[in-house]
Amino acid sequence: MEKGNTIWKVIAVILGVLIVLGAAGSVLLLVLPSGTVRAGSEKTEQTEIQASQPTEEETQMAAEIKVTSSGSESTKADTAGNAEDGEAHRYEIINERMTWAEAEAYCEAEGGHLATVGSEEEYAKILEAAGTTSRQVLWLGASRQSDGTFRWVDGEELSYTDWMTGEPNNETGDEDYLVMFIVNGEWVWSDVPNDLSTYYGENTVGFVCEWDE
Repeated sequence: MEKGNTIWKVIAVILGVLIVLGAAGSVLLLVLPSGTVRAGSEKTEQTEIQASQPTEEETQMAAEIKVTSSGSESTKADTAGNAEDGEAHRYEIINERMTWAEAEAYCEAEGGHLATVGSEEEYAKILEAAGTTSRQVLWLGASRQSDGTFRWVDGEELSYTDWMTGEPNNETGDEDYLVMFIVNGEWVWSDVPNDLSTYYGENTVGFVCEWDE
Protein backbone atom coordinates (compact mmCIF):
# COMPACT_ATOMS: atom_id res chain seq x y z
CA MET A 1 0.00 0.00 0.00
CA GLU A 2 2.81 2.40 0.77
CA LYS A 3 4.37 1.73 -2.64
CA GLY A 4 1.04 2.52 -4.34
CA ASN A 5 0.65 5.76 -2.40
CA THR A 6 4.13 6.77 -3.41
CA ILE A 7 3.34 6.21 -7.08
CA TRP A 8 0.18 8.32 -6.82
CA LYS A 9 2.11 11.10 -5.09
CA VAL A 10 4.69 11.12 -7.89
CA ILE A 11 1.92 11.24 -10.49
CA ALA A 12 0.24 14.13 -8.61
CA VAL A 13 3.52 16.09 -8.49
CA ILE A 14 4.07 15.52 -12.21
CA LEU A 15 0.52 16.69 -12.98
CA GLY A 16 1.03 19.76 -10.80
CA VAL A 17 4.24 20.66 -12.62
CA LEU A 18 2.53 20.23 -16.00
CA ILE A 19 -0.36 22.45 -14.89
CA VAL A 20 2.06 25.16 -13.71
CA LEU A 21 4.07 24.96 -16.93
CA GLY A 22 0.88 25.16 -18.97
CA ALA A 23 -0.29 28.26 -17.13
CA ALA A 24 3.10 29.91 -17.57
CA GLY A 25 2.99 29.22 -21.28
CA SER A 26 -0.40 30.83 -21.55
CA VAL A 27 0.89 33.87 -19.75
CA LEU A 28 3.84 34.11 -22.13
CA LEU A 29 1.52 33.81 -25.12
CA LEU A 30 -0.61 36.65 -23.76
CA VAL A 31 2.28 38.92 -22.82
CA LEU A 32 4.42 38.58 -25.92
CA PRO A 33 1.74 39.57 -28.52
CA SER A 34 0.72 42.51 -26.31
CA GLY A 35 4.29 43.73 -26.04
CA THR A 36 4.78 43.31 -29.78
CA VAL A 37 1.69 45.38 -30.58
CA ARG A 38 2.77 48.10 -28.13
CA ALA A 39 6.21 48.38 -29.71
CA GLY A 40 4.68 48.56 -33.15
CA SER A 41 2.27 51.29 -32.04
CA GLU A 42 5.15 53.39 -30.67
CA LYS A 43 7.05 52.95 -33.90
CA THR A 44 4.00 54.03 -35.93
CA GLU A 45 3.48 57.13 -33.75
CA GLN A 46 7.14 58.15 -34.17
CA THR A 47 6.85 57.74 -37.94
CA GLU A 48 3.72 59.94 -38.02
CA ILE A 49 5.41 62.66 -35.92
CA GLN A 50 8.44 62.72 -38.21
CA ALA A 51 6.20 62.93 -41.30
CA SER A 52 4.33 65.92 -39.82
CA GLN A 53 7.50 68.00 -39.29
CA PRO A 54 7.99 70.79 -41.93
CA THR A 55 10.84 70.44 -44.35
CA GLU A 56 13.72 72.94 -44.31
CA GLU A 57 12.34 74.53 -47.49
CA GLU A 58 8.86 74.96 -45.96
CA THR A 59 10.40 76.53 -42.84
CA GLN A 60 12.33 79.03 -44.99
CA MET A 61 9.18 79.96 -46.96
CA ALA A 62 7.22 80.52 -43.75
CA ALA A 63 9.92 82.85 -42.45
CA GLU A 64 9.60 85.04 -45.54
CA ILE A 65 5.80 85.49 -45.17
CA LYS A 66 4.44 88.29 -43.01
CA VAL A 67 0.85 87.83 -41.78
CA THR A 68 -1.04 91.10 -41.52
CA SER A 69 -3.47 91.97 -38.75
CA SER A 70 -6.38 91.07 -41.07
CA GLY A 71 -5.08 87.53 -41.35
CA SER A 72 -4.09 87.70 -44.99
CA GLU A 73 -0.62 86.67 -46.07
CA SER A 74 1.66 89.29 -47.51
CA THR A 75 5.37 89.90 -47.97
CA LYS A 76 4.91 93.66 -47.42
CA ALA A 77 3.26 95.91 -44.89
CA ASP A 78 -0.26 96.98 -45.81
CA THR A 79 0.72 100.60 -46.68
CA ALA A 80 1.82 102.40 -49.81
CA GLY A 81 5.59 102.29 -50.34
CA ASN A 82 7.98 104.74 -51.95
CA ALA A 83 10.08 102.71 -54.36
CA GLU A 84 12.98 105.16 -54.06
CA ASP A 85 13.56 105.33 -50.32
CA GLY A 86 11.57 102.34 -49.08
CA GLU A 87 9.58 104.55 -46.70
CA ALA A 88 5.94 103.67 -46.14
CA HIS A 89 3.17 106.23 -46.59
CA ARG A 90 -0.48 106.34 -45.60
CA TYR A 91 -3.06 108.46 -47.41
CA GLU A 92 -6.51 109.67 -46.45
CA ILE A 93 -9.10 111.68 -48.36
CA ILE A 94 -10.63 114.49 -46.28
CA ASN A 95 -14.08 115.30 -47.63
CA GLU A 96 -14.18 118.97 -46.60
CA ARG A 97 -13.81 122.08 -48.74
CA MET A 98 -10.96 124.22 -47.44
CA THR A 99 -8.44 126.58 -48.96
CA TRP A 100 -5.05 125.04 -49.82
CA ALA A 101 -3.47 126.73 -46.79
CA GLU A 102 -6.23 125.51 -44.47
CA ALA A 103 -5.93 121.97 -45.83
CA GLU A 104 -2.16 121.91 -45.28
CA ALA A 105 -2.62 123.25 -41.73
CA TYR A 106 -5.24 120.55 -41.07
CA CYS A 107 -2.93 117.73 -42.22
CA GLU A 108 -0.02 119.11 -40.20
CA ALA A 109 -2.19 119.28 -37.08
CA GLU A 110 -2.91 115.58 -37.59
CA GLY A 111 0.79 114.77 -37.82
CA GLY A 112 1.02 114.66 -41.61
CA HIS A 113 0.96 117.00 -44.60
CA LEU A 114 -0.79 117.39 -47.93
CA ALA A 115 0.17 114.48 -50.18
CA THR A 116 3.37 114.67 -52.20
CA VAL A 117 4.17 112.54 -55.24
CA GLY A 118 7.66 111.20 -55.84
CA SER A 119 6.96 108.47 -58.38
CA GLU A 120 4.34 106.89 -60.60
CA GLU A 121 3.96 104.06 -58.09
CA GLU A 122 3.28 106.51 -55.28
CA TYR A 123 0.74 108.40 -57.39
CA ALA A 124 -1.03 105.11 -58.13
CA LYS A 125 -1.62 104.74 -54.38
CA ILE A 126 -3.05 108.26 -54.20
CA LEU A 127 -5.34 107.48 -57.14
CA GLU A 128 -6.46 104.36 -55.31
CA ALA A 129 -7.38 106.48 -52.29
CA ALA A 130 -9.09 109.06 -54.55
CA GLY A 131 -11.31 106.29 -55.88
CA THR A 132 -12.99 106.07 -52.48
CA THR A 133 -14.49 109.59 -52.60
CA SER A 134 -17.11 111.36 -54.68
CA ARG A 135 -15.10 114.62 -54.49
CA GLN A 136 -13.86 115.73 -57.91
CA VAL A 137 -11.20 118.26 -56.85
CA LEU A 138 -8.46 117.32 -54.37
CA TRP A 139 -5.61 119.44 -53.06
CA LEU A 140 -2.08 118.06 -53.30
CA GLY A 141 0.92 119.36 -51.36
CA ALA A 142 2.72 121.57 -53.88
CA SER A 143 2.82 125.34 -54.39
CA ARG A 144 4.54 127.84 -56.66
CA GLN A 145 7.78 129.32 -55.31
CA SER A 146 9.17 132.83 -55.82
CA ASP A 147 11.17 131.63 -58.83
CA GLY A 148 7.97 130.41 -60.51
CA THR A 149 8.61 126.69 -60.06
CA PHE A 150 6.47 124.31 -58.01
CA ARG A 151 7.83 122.46 -55.01
CA TRP A 152 6.32 119.97 -52.61
CA VAL A 153 5.70 120.97 -49.00
CA ASP A 154 8.73 118.90 -47.98
CA GLY A 155 10.94 121.08 -50.19
CA GLU A 156 11.45 118.51 -52.95
CA GLU A 157 11.14 119.37 -56.63
CA LEU A 158 8.39 117.81 -58.72
CA SER A 159 10.21 114.84 -60.27
CA TYR A 160 6.91 113.24 -61.32
CA THR A 161 3.92 115.21 -62.69
CA ASP A 162 0.58 114.62 -64.36
CA TRP A 163 -0.29 118.12 -65.60
CA MET A 164 -3.30 118.56 -67.84
CA THR A 165 -2.33 119.81 -71.31
CA GLY A 166 -1.45 123.51 -71.12
CA GLU A 167 -0.90 123.49 -67.34
CA PRO A 168 0.47 125.04 -65.24
CA ASN A 169 -0.38 128.35 -66.87
CA ASN A 170 -1.08 130.73 -63.95
CA GLU A 171 -3.97 132.09 -65.99
CA THR A 172 -5.34 134.46 -63.33
CA GLY A 173 -1.95 135.44 -61.92
CA ASP A 174 -2.61 133.87 -58.53
CA GLU A 175 -2.73 130.16 -59.45
CA ASP A 176 0.00 129.12 -57.07
CA TYR A 177 -1.39 125.83 -55.72
CA LEU A 178 -1.74 122.29 -57.01
CA VAL A 179 -4.95 120.29 -57.34
CA MET A 180 -5.81 117.01 -58.99
CA PHE A 181 -9.26 117.02 -60.55
CA ILE A 182 -11.32 114.89 -62.90
CA VAL A 183 -11.51 115.76 -66.59
CA ASN A 184 -13.29 113.35 -68.94
CA GLY A 185 -13.16 110.64 -66.30
CA GLU A 186 -9.41 110.99 -65.63
CA TRP A 187 -7.52 112.63 -62.78
CA VAL A 188 -5.14 115.37 -64.00
CA TRP A 189 -3.23 118.25 -62.37
CA SER A 190 -3.74 122.00 -62.59
CA ASP A 191 -2.53 125.15 -60.88
CA VAL A 192 -5.33 127.09 -59.18
CA PRO A 193 -5.84 129.89 -56.60
CA ASN A 194 -5.70 129.19 -52.87
CA ASP A 195 -9.49 129.55 -52.48
CA LEU A 196 -11.80 127.57 -54.79
CA SER A 197 -15.09 128.41 -53.09
CA THR A 198 -16.11 130.74 -55.93
CA TYR A 199 -15.50 127.99 -58.49
CA TYR A 200 -16.71 124.78 -56.87
CA GLY A 201 -19.52 123.80 -54.51
CA GLU A 202 -19.24 122.63 -50.91
CA ASN A 203 -19.33 118.93 -51.83
CA THR A 204 -16.84 119.08 -54.70
CA VAL A 205 -13.51 120.04 -53.11
CA GLY A 206 -11.48 117.91 -50.68
CA PHE A 207 -7.83 117.10 -50.10
CA VAL A 208 -5.36 114.24 -49.64
CA CYS A 209 -3.45 113.98 -46.35
CA GLU A 210 -0.29 111.88 -46.16
CA TRP A 211 1.55 110.37 -43.21
CA ASP A 212 5.11 109.01 -43.40
CA GLU A 213 5.35 105.81 -41.39
